Amino acid sequence: MPTTSEAPQWVLQRLIAVGGETGPRYEASLYGPTNSLLVSYFPVTDQFMVKPQGKIRPEFVNDSDATVRASLDSYHAEVLPRGFGGSEVGVGIPDFIVVKATEAKDNDRVLLVVEIKSSDRTAGDAAEQLGNYLAAFSHKNIAGTQEPLFNVLYGLLIVGKKVQLLTLPISGEVGISGLLAIDNGAVHAFLKNIATTNM
Repeated sequence: MPTTSEAPQWVLQRLIAVGGETGPRYEASLYGPTNSLLVSYFPVTDQFMVKPQGKIRPEFVNDSDATVRASLDSYHAEVLPRGFGGSEVGVGIPDFIVVKATEAKDNDRVLLVVEIKSSDRTAGDAAEQLGNYLAAFSHKNIAGTQEPLFNVLYGLLIVGKKVQLLTLPISGEVGISGLLAIDNGAVHAFLKNIATTNM
């Protein structure tokens, strides 16, 4: 029985309070309320997992050295092994990644990437950063296949008490909303749609 529902009102009010008029002093102030928002829509009982600061490792491309073996990330994509050529070079670390999880450690299906920033003045740069995270996933395939990791990938940018919604279909360009209030019905519909589509 699906249990996905909308966020409790107190979570939205907390995000608004922490976001303030000029944004919080530290973006980490938004981490707890954002996690509460995400688990409201993506509960573990429906096999969703919210990963704080999950790593997006670069795709493994090796045309020259047959002795180098790829590693598999938790999305079952081949990635550069940590001990080869700079272990953290090119690794993206968004604030949260929401996945449809499985019992296997390398078979999660990425659904939503979330980035948090403290104020409006960083919205353009933050949207670009989130777009880069989405693009990093778009370059990966399921190991041993040419199948992409997703059909549609979503992004949620939280800037103070405002949000921006991003959609990346595998076959097209990133769609970006304007900045919306965190309690805007479009935000609820966006998150609810991702959850119900992936039950």
